[in-house]
Amino acid sequence: MKRQILKEAFVATLVILGAVYLVSFVPLKFELAKPIKQEFGDFDIYDLVFSGKHKENLPRDTSIVLIQVGDSRDEIAQQIHILRDLEPKIIALDVLFENPREPGSDRLLINEILQTPNLVLASRLVWDSTAEELKPQSSFFVNDSLKQREGYINFLGEEYSVVRIFTPSIKINKEPLDCFASKIAQVAYPDKWQKLKNRDRNIEVIDYSKNHSSFLSFNHHDLIEYDKAQLKEKIKDKIVLIGFFTKEGPLVMEDLHFTPMNERISGKSYPDTYGLYIHANILGMINNGKYPYLLNRFWTYCIAGILSFLLLLFVLRFHVKNPHPPHLRFVLIQFTAILLLSWLFLVLFQHYRFKVPLLPIILALVMSVELLGIYKIIARLLNRWIGYRTIFQTSHH
Repeated sequence: MKRQILKEAFVATLVILGAVYLVSFVPLKFELAKPIKQEFGDFDIYDLVFSGKHKENLPRDTSIVLIQVGDSRDEIAQQIHILRDLEPKIIALDVLFENPREPGSDRLLINEILQTPNLVLASRLVWDSTAEELKPQSSFFVNDSLKQREGYINFLGEEYSVVRIFTPSIKINKEPLDCFASKIAQVAYPDKWQKLKNRDRNIEVIDYSKNHSSFLSFNHHDLIEYDKAQLKEKIKDKIVLIGFFTKEGPLVMEDLHFTPMNERISGKSYPDTYGLYIHANILGMINNGKYPYLLNRFWTYCIAGILSFLLLLFVLRFHVKNPHPPHLRFVLIQFTAILLLSWLFLVLFQHYRFKVPLLPIILALVMSVELLGIYKIIARLLNRWIGYRTIFQTSHH
């Protein structure tokens, strides 16, 4: 009987893992599914590690300086001119100039960019519905030589949801394109960029260790008014990021994103972090060389399978003693197991930055008892048709 229970628990586990895998392919594009995605798709228990960090007094990062982008192309050109004389290690411009405007201002901006060889430009990856592929969108003046200095600024797959990951690079027409932070790192610290490249990961988890108070920042007025010698002392050999954020005045909503640092980890809230701060956090992570580890799908399903198997063994032993055991008992066991596992994996991530995707595991545990009824029907039918041995076979057979 013990061997029989082991066999049936194993077969039932395979059925449940198959069901969990199929559920992962259910599209969330339908109108009825959108509220589900809004409420649960953007929920991640690991966000508890970062939630509210925008308020905390986190350590300063002295290697990165942020500049609030000027209000016009004339001002941006002036910023680049001033910064170039302050000898930063690299200047990165987190702004996309989609169309030409006033010819004089455009000419001035392009001339300043061409005179600044250590300047990284922004591009954006957009979905071409005709060709059904991603295509890079550059600023209107970018030629082939300037394309080598571009990095894409959008966060793939996270455009309107919580930004937890980034894609270091992507291949389009067999040509690798680096994200904004990767392109900056390639110039600023090539050895550490090479380490990121050698990891060869399609996605990396962002370790949010810095907030807006962690970086030295200046607006356009500061650059004009500050003593140049003092400014040079603060900016020389540093990474300078120019982009949208506010030290004062109205929020720039189009460049704000949801991140795990948001106080609310589920449901509606305001976007909490500018894209420039996300790029700065990614750069800091590349500089430290410490990356959170994201367990891959295969090992996640292995864990889900082992836990489901153990739960099913427990449930099947009850079935042997009592063909109609109390269902509420199993629901309470499921709930307790899910809470304990969530706490355990949360502690693991908090201390070791080891992230185990919880959704397949929780689904497997929830479905273990619920799908057992379906397995029972299938097992009885197979017992009747081909003599499949099962603890659920009818007594008259």
